[in-house]
Amino acid sequence: WDEAMTACPEGWHLPNDDEWNALLNYYGGVHYAGKALKEGGRSNFNAQLSGYRDKAGFFGKINESAYYWSSTEQNQDYASFKGIYKSVDNVGTYTYTKPDGLSVRCVKNK
Repeated sequence: WDEAMTACPEGWHLPNDDEWNALLNYYGGVHYAGKALKEGGRSNFNAQLSGYRDKAGFFGKINESAYYWSSTEQNQDYASFKGIYKSVDNVGTYTYTKPDGLSVRCVKNK
């Protein structure tokens, strides 16, 4: 998460939960937005089902789901993320430990 917070190029930023929720609402809400955000969906977001990497170096859920960090911090050890899944159209909001590896999607500054 610390690296994700600095991963976006100048003029861009890691979206917070409110920005993620605006995107999800635009595409029908949390129960339907996953369909639009997946590869080939109508959003052109084209979420790659890249899974995650835990702090021990284990990779999991590759080709099953995509997880994207939010800049919203829950506490010193955890931050929010969004989950997009191959088998369902909902998008989940969760928290994960900051040392673990999730994907990053940057948003252009206004």
